[in-house]
Amino acid sequence: MLFRSMVLPDKDGLEVLKEIKAKDANNIVIIVSSKTDDKIIKTAKELGAIEYITKPFFRESIRTALSNNLYRITAQDGGKPKILIVDDEEEICYSLNKYFNRRIEADTVLTFDGEQALDLISKNKFDVVFMDINLPGKDGLSIIEEARPNNKHTAFITVTGYGSQELIQKARELGIVDYFRKPVKPEEIFAKLKSILIARGKYIVKK
Repeated sequence: MLFRSMVLPDKDGLEVLKEIKAKDANNIVIIVSSKTDDKIIKTAKELGAIEYITKPFFRESIRTALSNNLYRITAQDGGKPKILIVDDEEEICYSLNKYFNRRIEADTVLTFDGEQALDLISKNKFDVVFMDINLPGKDGLSIIEEARPNNKHTAFITVTGYGSQELIQKARELGIVDYFRKPVKPEEIFAKLKSILIARGKYIVKK
């Protein structure tokens, strides 16, 4: 993403915008200028500027421009985040899935079985996995331990109704980024998910 002034010492800002877009049409350009002429603004947008911010401006203007166009940056970086939710309590899976998908753009997969979870992780590159520890077929910590070597980029978060210190310590040793005790609070889990996705440049607000 490029922020470009319209007033340059040796070249017209619109000419520079043309050159930038000619080199790569996917370049994301936001114009910052003291010029408020409607024709100039129209021309800048026709040339491919995604935003035109007039001076003087507040920091909030830049934040808003970035927030409004974050989905464009993410699309260049590989698209929507992939999230796996694993819990034998189906209601928890559906509840989290609904909460997430009302707020962000994401490809979300649900499963209620440990063996199936391991199979899904081995065949996909998930950004975040929410893993219940007590699962039928294969327990959550065993899945993380087996999957971790080939999924170093994946953020594993455990969800459990059994919060013993021994269990939590083992989960930490396996490299989980956080854990939550049941009953789960979707807003708390979402706050953690949001921080992870923002750090990875994959937080896309639902339009």
